[in-house]
Amino acid sequence: KTEQKMGKKETITTDYLVIGAGAMGLAFADEIINMSAGTGNDDTEIVIVDRRAKPGGHWNDAYDFVRLHQPSYSYGVSSMILGTGGKDLCSKSQLLAYFELALQKMLDTGRLRFLAQCDYQGGGRVKSMLDADLEYEVIASKKTVDATYLNTNVPSTNPPKYTSAPEISLVPINELARIRRSWDKFVIIGAGKTGIDAILYLLEMNVTPDRIIWIMPNDSWLLEKDGHLLRLDNTTWPTKFKCATVSNAEFEKLKQIKNIVRQGRVSEVQTDKIIFEAGTSYTTSVDNLHVDCSADGLVTKPPCPIFQGKNIILQSVHMCQQVYSASIIAALDLRCEDNDEKKNAILKPVPHPEYIGDWAQTLLDSLTNEKRNVKDGSGFYWLRNNRLGSLYHFQYTWIIKAMYGDFMKPMAPKLEQFCEEVRMNGRKML
Repeated sequence: KTEQKMGKKETITTDYLVIGAGAMGLAFADEIINMSAGTGNDDTEIVIVDRRAKPGGHWNDAYDFVRLHQPSYSYGVSSMILGTGGKDLCSKSQLLAYFELALQKMLDTGRLRFLAQCDYQGGGRVKSMLDADLEYEVIASKKTVDATYLNTNVPSTNPPKYTSAPEISLVPINELARIRRSWDKFVIIGAGKTGIDAILYLLEMNVTPDRIIWIMPNDSWLLEKDGHLLRLDNTTWPTKFKCATVSNAEFEKLKQIKNIVRQGRVSEVQTDKIIFEAGTSYTTSVDNLHVDCSADGLVTKPPCPIFQGKNIILQSVHMCQQVYSASIIAALDLRCEDNDEKKNAILKPVPHPEYIGDWAQTLLDSLTNEKRNVKDGSGFYWLRNNRLGSLYHFQYTWIIKAMYGDFMKPMAPKLEQFCEEVRMNGRKML
């Protein structure tokens, strides 16, 4: 599009303005640029704005040994295979290289522009974070897309909510890869996927299990790669479920940890003890290294309509699949008539689960979204050809059965029964 430059203010005209170059923003852009041939959008242009210098969102800030928390076949952008394209869990370096290549391929089309290290200030106004005088006015003729609503938090950018004594060594998980001395014990504070990664890393580095203390505010159900739910202690009922994925081998390693402290959330770390919000305590020492893994990676946000006139608010429309959801939303915006009421009726937000009682409802809502999208939205053919979706990986015989039958019918009654039990017993299913 034509651009006008006046001093250090530049006006850019585009079709879509995408705020955020994380996985969701890139998946949305990829669907439009690389996966929508034949929809009349072969010349559609996009501007992406991000505060970071490189694409990849929170992966830029994550710890060095982080790995993907779901199989690579369902992550990334639809037009490019990630890793082996199978069940492998890619590393941080693999992910960042992948996102940089995905962005470059879109830049090479001439249809995308990336405004790095820039702050979106609303109303199409973008300011450079490096030059106080440099400003952009981006005029989006179609939509402005907020890809930051479900931003992921990591410990390195989110300090803990509890306090600690100055004498205590408390570090975010990122520092584990930079340790240059030995410690008596490693105290892992947090029971989510970050805490799991910290423990697995220490075990991989040959730290013996007896030197690891795991502060576990809540037990969680873990998702095995093939979809089975696992719990670390058969005598303890986990109340949390946030889609944390582990392999069977990783699960067996986690079971080696016997020093698990289940006293709720930490309030304060003193020189000789850890104080919990419930008023109880657990012994510690200044000779221990305390590793903060307590950041809530994906804070639950209240759902809102996805399509709002000239704005799109990217949210999950499929359980625990935010990136796939972004491509679903992009495809529907291109293929469905410009009717917000209809599009919002087809795709309803599916908030990230927090408790085990959320599992059935989020799965049921995901399947319902998919069924409506096949019937009234992007259609079965699109669903079958999107690499990020499960149907892409199913065998042809199963696809034929799904085409001529209701694939929700066998499981829907059981899911609805579970949802009824949740209404009676609460989301923690106690």
